[in-house]
Amino acid sequence: MKKLILIFTLIISVSAIYGQGKIIFQDNFDKYQSPASLDKLGWCVSAQAGHSTYTVKDGKLLVRITPHKFQDGYAEIDIPVCRKGQLDFDACIDPGNSGEHGIGLTLDLYNIGTFWHDSCEDWRLYFPEATAKRMDGFNIEPVGHRSIAPVKKSQWFHYRIVFDTDKDRVEYFINDMNDPAYIKGDAAVLGRAEYQGGKLRVGSMGICNGPYECVIDNIVLRSNDNEPQSAGNIPAELYLLFRGIAFDYYKIGPALQDIGIKPKNIRNYDLTLWRSSYTAENPFKYDKLPGENSIRQAKTIVMIDAPCGPRNALPDFILKDIVQKVDDGAKLVIFGGLFTLGKGEFQGTVLEKILPVKLKDAWQVKGSTIPLLIEPVSQHFSNIDWKEKPCVYYRHDLVPTEDAQVLLKAGGYPLLISKKYGKGEVVVFLGTVCGPATEQPTVFWKWKNWSRLAAMICLNR
Repeated sequence: MKKLILIFTLIISVSAIYGQGKIIFQDNFDKYQSPASLDKLGWCVSAQAGHSTYTVKDGKLLVRITPHKFQDGYAEIDIPVCRKGQLDFDACIDPGNSGEHGIGLTLDLYNIGTFWHDSCEDWRLYFPEATAKRMDGFNIEPVGHRSIAPVKKSQWFHYRIVFDTDKDRVEYFINDMNDPAYIKGDAAVLGRAEYQGGKLRVGSMGICNGPYECVIDNIVLRSNDNEPQSAGNIPAELYLLFRGIAFDYYKIGPALQDIGIKPKNIRNYDLTLWRSSYTAENPFKYDKLPGENSIRQAKTIVMIDAPCGPRNALPDFILKDIVQKVDDGAKLVIFGGLFTLGKGEFQGTVLEKILPVKLKDAWQVKGSTIPLLIEPVSQHFSNIDWKEKPCVYYRHDLVPTEDAQVLLKAGGYPLLISKKYGKGEVVVFLGTVCGPATEQPTVFWKWKNWSRLAAMICLNR
């Protein structure tokens, strides 16, 4: 009962975020007599005698995995085709904790393939892939595959797959995640299903040490084909923070909370070191990426010493979504640092085209042996007390574009620059948190009014 209450709560909370859509297929297996073979219930079972079996028992689909590598069989059912939608279901891998680890249960929708790696205890996607692009060590397999997220055996999880074939995008969620565990931005969602009709398939890879069971329940497929692309009545109230190397000095999250922004409306995307590298590449990636729904609800998007180039794991489709959201009215704020703008590979991206500054190369940060005092040059920050004379020592040596406005200067150089783009705004702070942490004058990140100024920079009225 507790499990059912938890699953129900998760479905309600996640559905409230995404909207219901039109249900075009569902099966919770409650209406069938128990036990019953799935092939008598509208599904087509393709499995040899002694291989995987598909049985409805106690209102759930029980799949018995057997050790027949790539030949263990499957069960599938015809479903309507939709170009944009979402599939929800619950699953528990090896509820008896039999210890027969391997690669067993699969669940495919259209051309979207997923499976559970019981030894690694994760949920994975698999897809047709050229040999040269497959993961190291897996080049002999017929497809490429990638871990979506860890899931523990013998526990129930709620899964959601959100897809849009016109954007070639699939987002994968587990339980009550705000953002996807993984986003695939080059997915052939429908494949042959667009011409031959859709199928939902549950199967077994049969790579295991011995027989074991998996359970699936509450399968619901919704179509969002007729929903508008806009956010509709979803309020834009989220602050998305891409937190780069020096983000902690800027204290943007606490600054926003100080002015009343609720923590639930602040979502963080942290830059992490994902592998050591002996080549001239940037070994960083973000711990997660905002899903389409988070960007749709964004009021302000803040990049804090954060890189964005393709080698830095902000894919082009995310950057395009950000630009579109700014065009629709969001505010994009970029705080300087050693890993952003030129050094952050903004050159050649769609973001560069909307910046209020002209980029140079990767070596655009200049230092000063004397403090560069910050002063307002517009009325935007006239209600802030500047008597303490905050300063910067290092700044991005960039000039504003012709259509930009300088709001702050440091030592006579542009420091805070703004530009309108569509219905929104792009703001760049060219200071960096480098240099001596002197007391007189005070470096800006130790200035008593910095949090207030930072929050005002990020606010989107």
